[in-house]
Amino acid sequence: MIKNIAYWLLSASLLLISCTKEAETTIPDWSFRPLDCDMRQAAYISLRSPGEFIEISSYQNGYPIGYAGIIVGLSSTVMDFNGELEYFAFDSACPVEADRSVAVRIDDGDRGKATCPKCGARFDLNNGGTPISGSDNFMKRYTVIKVSQDIIRITGD
Repeated sequence: MIKNIAYWLLSASLLLISCTKEAETTIPDWSFRPLDCDMRQAAYISLRSPGEFIEISSYQNGYPIGYAGIIVGLSSTVMDFNGELEYFAFDSACPVEADRSVAVRIDDGDRGKATCPKCGARFDLNNGGTPISGSDNFMKRYTVIKVSQDIIRITGD
């Protein structure tokens, strides 16, 4: 009982923090055609592993995706209201630079972290794109819908 209460309090506080802070981004709203990631395909299979994130280029099948592309993955720390680990999708554009040509890159060897190659700002992808250093702004988040056990959909609305 106490574990359940502690879990819900922690989840609610993380949700409250991320909901209030995620609005603090310099990246403009950017609608795009929904992108389905089928985790049975080699390109997306790593999305089944907690803490793993992948970069998706700014164009898929001839259509723009995000302002500067997308980073998507399964958090190793944040759970949804069903008690399952949460999927996150972020715009790759650095919120410090706010330029389509400057994309944050996933750090090699430091799971769930990303760094801007231009300004050096670092972000924690596992915790909603929170800034670690070099920025006060969160990474811009997009909506992720779990369509089935194998497919997640990223939308830009």
